[in-house]
Amino acid sequence: MRSFLAVPGFSNATGTPRIVLITVVNETRFPINKDLFLTRIRAQLNSKAQGNVMFLAREQMAALEHERDLKRQGAVTSNSDPNLVEFKGADFFLTGKLSGLTTKNKNGTSDYILYTFQLIDPRTSDFVWQDLAELKKQGLEVVTYRYLRRAALVHFR
Repeated sequence: MRSFLAVPGFSNATGTPRIVLITVVNETRFPINKDLFLTRIRAQLNSKAQGNVMFLAREQMAALEHERDLKRQGAVTSNSDPNLVEFKGADFFLTGKLSGLTTKNKNGTSDYILYTFQLIDPRTSDFVWQDLAELKKQGLEVVTYRYLRRAALVHFR
């Protein structure tokens, strides 16, 4: 979080930088709920940034546009002028990629997972920030499955 918030676009910004989350690419063998992943990232960044960045709700655009149209038609009221409803543009895109390498041998299975995150300036396509995290898992998956299968057979006899 510190390296993210130290990005010059944030520390030197005259206003609050706005970020749009772009779907994370999963290239691992593990099924991952990408929405859950992005929700967690956004929640953690909001918690640590303490108002220094804003996230745009692009996944809710249909509902937002509908509400704007209702206000403009006078069908619903607003505390602000309905004609001033304006959607902000993104200052940055935040995305990521989950890459994996799996090896299997007689000793079991080994998974290496690399999580990379990038903050991209949409005007220039520059990567203004990038960070990573790594994870390695090792296990005797084959033996476990044999044991469970054998236990199930014994249990049902």
